[in-house]
Amino acid sequence: MSRLAQRAAQGIAQCTEADLPELREFREQMYPYQSVDQLPAASFEWLSRTNPNTSPESTGIWICRRDGRIVGEQAELSFSLKVADEHLRAATAIELMVDPEWRLRGVGPALSEVQRKGVRVACALWMSDAAYRLYQRSGWIDLGEVPHRVLLVSPLGVLRNVATTKRRIATLAILPVAAMMCAYVAVRTRLRVRGTRLVETDAFDERADEIWSEASSSYEVIAHRDLQNLRWRFDECPYARHYRRFYLFRGARPVGYLVVRPGRSRRVPILKVVDYLAPPATVPVLLAHTVRLARRQSAALVEITTRDRLTSRRLTRLGFMPVEKVERWRGETTGVRFMVSVEDDDPIREIVTTPGAWFVTTADGDLDLAEFSQEPAASATGAGR
Repeated sequence: MSRLAQRAAQGIAQCTEADLPELREFREQMYPYQSVDQLPAASFEWLSRTNPNTSPESTGIWICRRDGRIVGEQAELSFSLKVADEHLRAATAIELMVDPEWRLRGVGPALSEVQRKGVRVACALWMSDAAYRLYQRSGWIDLGEVPHRVLLVSPLGVLRNVATTKRRIATLAILPVAAMMCAYVAVRTRLRVRGTRLVETDAFDERADEIWSEASSSYEVIAHRDLQNLRWRFDECPYARHYRRFYLFRGARPVGYLVVRPGRSRRVPILKVVDYLAPPATVPVLLAHTVRLARRQSAALVEITTRDRLTSRRLTRLGFMPVEKVERWRGETTGVRFMVSVEDDDPIREIVTTPGAWFVTTADGDLDLAEFSQEPAASATGAGR
């Protein structure tokens, strides 16, 4: 840490519940055009105290004060990480924001460093250009983008919601090809889902541990997705009512789980895959079921953001296309930036800095939570420098 950052660190402290009103005011100033409701008492309790992976001495939120007022914040989503056969504490850095008057004065690096020192592996997903440069200067490793894919379910559903004439004409021009592709996807879906069934559940139960025990060994680096963690992330989350949870059964045996939620993108109704887990050979079957779910909900597209090296080619064959190929409908969209930080002499450094070793979904960051609270800047989008 530089001397400037060391001086900045002197004003950094753990956020307490008593600090929340002032922190909310700070966020309202930083995001004047957004609805800032991500840190009420209920969300603070969920993020800081009920998370099974948060250390007793940490609330998971840090604030920096200057002249008696908050000028910066940094939070984290703590999780347990499986690296090969080792299990360790890690965290995803979220909500890095610094008052413009205090940028380039060491506040951002100091906040980031304080958060980073508390875990063996730190991750960052979905960040602004400014935050990306900050992490680069701090020695974080760029693991590229987590791909964003789209599966077309209903070309007419897209056409009905295309607003501009130019895009409507472009959509009409490719409608026959899109219809043929959807028919192909439908056939492959029916073939893949044979012998399996998707069953909705109101909350996760012991079957989640069964799935984790069978599937986790196939993935080199993956956040724990056992019952304890799934309950916290989806059942106890302040936004739990927005999620739909499913188990995939082959016969009487649970072989995977799926978490989705409905949404809209540029007026087009979509079904978003938030999280999933199954043995690699079963993942295409699990995601094939999303086509049927989408049709039942009248969704025109299925969206998924995931890094899953073992099944990426199978997703393409199933019909999931990189988002760049559907820009004519969606506008410019890229994948989600992914960075990690680990000490140079840590024996796990080689594996955790290998992009293909990771299994990552939307649930490993706060991208989904930020959309709920209408805060597109929630993950280090503020130029914390």
